Amino acid sequence: MKILQVIPCFSPHLLFGGSQTVVWNISKELAKRGHQVKVYSSNMINEWYSFPLPSFERVSGIEIYHFRNVSKLLSKTTRYILTPDILFNLRAEVKKLDIIHLHELRNFPQLITALYSVRAEKPFVIQAHGTLLVSSHLMLKNMYDKTLLKYLFSKAEKIIAVNEFERKQLLSYGVPSGKIAIIPNAINLDEFFNLPQKGSFRMKYGLTGSDFVILYLGRIAKDKGADILIKAISGIRNRYNNVKLVVAGPDDGFLPYVVKLVRKLNLQNITIFTGPLRGRDKLEAYVDADIYVLPSRYETFPMVVLEAYACAKPVIASRVGGVPQMVKHGTTGFLFESGNSEELGSYLAHLIENRSLIKEMGSRGREFVIKNYSIGKVVDKLEKLYFESIR
Repeated sequence: MKILQVIPCFSPHLLFGGSQTVVWNISKELAKRGHQVKVYSSNMINEWYSFPLPSFERVSGIEIYHFRNVSKLLSKTTRYILTPDILFNLRAEVKKLDIIHLHELRNFPQLITALYSVRAEKPFVIQAHGTLLVSSHLMLKNMYDKTLLKYLFSKAEKIIAVNEFERKQLLSYGVPSGKIAIIPNAINLDEFFNLPQKGSFRMKYGLTGSDFVILYLGRIAKDKGADILIKAISGIRNRYNNVKLVVAGPDDGFLPYVVKLVRKLNLQNITIFTGPLRGRDKLEAYVDADIYVLPSRYETFPMVVLEAYACAKPVIASRVGGVPQMVKHGTTGFLFESGNSEELGSYLAHLIENRSLIKEMGSRGREFVIKNYSIGKVVDKLEKLYFESIR
């Protein structure tokens, strides 16, 4: 098949967020299976930052096109990526394609690609990646959803939901049940079979073997809730003098507040800000952490949970969205009510005092991700969906 993946921001060298990781994983697997895969994106790493990316690159057999975002002000204020140059490529290429996969919902690259697909009578599928109920500009979102998004849903062959939680969201938007396909996100487990040697990350950041390392890894954004974790640690720090917090990830507009909160609560001596971690650096952080915490205020399908499991780490996460389907309370980790830093603190204390439980939960988490979320099994379902859409 000749497959086009369309996503507003994407670079395999600078992956930012779950949706980019998903596109990278499925594209590599599809290319490995002999399909011709192209990715259309912008020269933005995310809606905030541009980067000197080449207009074209070929990575792992995938052709990646980066179209210039013509207004940084527009993308920063409304998160809307405007890439008019994509028009010229679509005119020449869309008729040659077999299937188009649109990732995320409200942006110029997906909209214009969908319109060209309809015009050329080429099938396309849509995957929201948890963005259905999320928008920083509510009035604009409502206008878009009632007109353009409704049109896109009507013309798509299928809309992919990652779990039952997202399926219910789509139903609430009027998408017919028969048009929704549930396909979870996948993790490339090959990257997690040869993990870094234990101790590398701790040595790099001055952590000792006796330190209890709590890892937060992800975008530093308000909806991700790093501030909730910091307050939880503040509540237990006087009882445990060996606790250390690692905050790893790119700033998504919330880092200044988080840094200020750490200073206010006098946690500077036990908090390490690493910035974004990728590749082996990220794996080293997982390996040397004792537990991973996801304190989000909103989630649909957090890929970081699968990554932590693949590194045999238990996960403490807020009970939001699709997370309860991933974190098995008392088995692979613990769930707490979103925003309740005291409850989170109690689970942190429980694991600090029960080290053997950490190992047991970590092992069960790894078994869980291997059984349910390997890239091979998920792409089998995606291939089937593509072929059905083409027919």
